[in-house]
Amino acid sequence: MTKLYLHIGTPKTGTTSIQHFLTVKREELLEQGFLYPVSGTINHEPGKLMNHDKLYAAIQHKLNLPVSNRIYKQAEWRQSLETEWNRFHSEIESHSRENVVISAESFSGLTIDGIKLIQENLSKYEVKIIVYIRKQDDLLQSLYNQLVKIGMYGHDVHKFIIDKKPSYIYYYDFIESWANLFGKDNIRVRVFEKQQFKKGLLEDFMEAIDLKTYNNYSKNISLVNDSPTTETTKLMMILNDLLLNKNQNLTSLSTEYRIRRRLNRRVTKLSLNKNSLSNKVFMGLLDIFIKDTQEVVLTQQERIDILKEFEETNQKVAREYLGRQDGRLFYKSQLSQLQPEEVKTI
Repeated sequence: MTKLYLHIGTPKTGTTSIQHFLTVKREELLEQGFLYPVSGTINHEPGKLMNHDKLYAAIQHKLNLPVSNRIYKQAEWRQSLETEWNRFHSEIESHSRENVVISAESFSGLTIDGIKLIQENLSKYEVKIIVYIRKQDDLLQSLYNQLVKIGMYGHDVHKFIIDKKPSYIYYYDFIESWANLFGKDNIRVRVFEKQQFKKGLLEDFMEAIDLKTYNNYSKNISLVNDSPTTETTKLMMILNDLLLNKNQNLTSLSTEYRIRRRLNRRVTKLSLNKNSLSNKVFMGLLDIFIKDTQEVVLTQQERIDILKEFEETNQKVAREYLGRQDGRLFYKSQLSQLQPEEVKTI
């Protein structure tokens, strides 16, 4: 039976870097008996990063749930979703590989009904679920930065952590929803934390999919990280708020969103182009006009409160899925040892 590794994220745990690796090394992986399918990807072009968001979209479409992708407005593309899983199965059969890897962090947003449909569509394979999790305070800060950067949020981080906690951040319940259908033994929990990687993220992922001969696979593969500075994030938050249409709900399909995202891309590019004159001018202006970044950075007490909220369920994940009897899920800090003055370092 073909073994299928289903990588479901979660968001902000190096998913883009993993998918970049799987795309760039696709041919080498095929030689080792690992297929990273083209079917299930959106508008695949050779050499460009692939993820399997189209399989997720097909599930949502089947359940009559919204799909936040502009291409979904095209009737022909919507119709193609109805047969996407068939194309996926055909590609696997045509390659006759022992192992298949699919990856889309959008899977982490599926409802129970969606997970059941995934199970039905993968019933002919031996499925292993690969799920990466990150310390919740760091995750929320990173999620906030990302949503501001892409123009999806225009308020401060303190409001964000009250209004926008994703359901998957309750890791124990989230993982259990998959384990109840696929079996606990088929869930592979990986902790997104440098202290827990033997070498690095890509090597950790290769270990998770049982890829034994990976000595040079991560060579020349750079991790994707284009995080702007806190000052830049503050500027983008202000721009998002100014450009937000107050009379409409903020959606990824709106014209206003596309304008914000395009503008923020320019701002991000200016902030990251370290050696350019434009960067020096831009950063100089930020120093003059952006004096206070407290609105976009979690406070020490907020971090403590977040860790406290998830302390008990995190311990259950550590014990039940990682076999750690001490209940320690994250090595970076333990709540019992955390003092307010220490939080700024995590």
